[in-house]
Amino acid sequence: MSESVSAFLASILGAVDRFVRRVTAGRHTATKWVGRLMVEVETIGACSGRRRTPFSVGIRQGETIVVVGSNFGRPPHPAWAHNLRAHPECCVRVGG
Repeated sequence: MSESVSAFLASILGAVDRFVRRVTAGRHTATKWVGRLMVEVETIGACSGRRRTPFSVGIRQGETIVVVGSNFGRPPHPAWAHNLRAHPECCVRVGG
């Protein structure tokens, strides 16, 4: 994906996802509507120690779910990836 397309998608999808999650009380995301498996990754904040639950794209591989932490192909990695390095225990939810 080109850098300009990544930047565009990151800015638009992030805002649209937040809006859709807010109006549907967290039941839906805009990315889910375009055919991607959306997962919630509950982590512990690296510095704050607070629970964080961002959405990410997941890929099913049999019984396993691979969580993608790509930030639309741009640096830096998403904050939740940093949280996982600090606190590797997490909970991944699919479909709520």
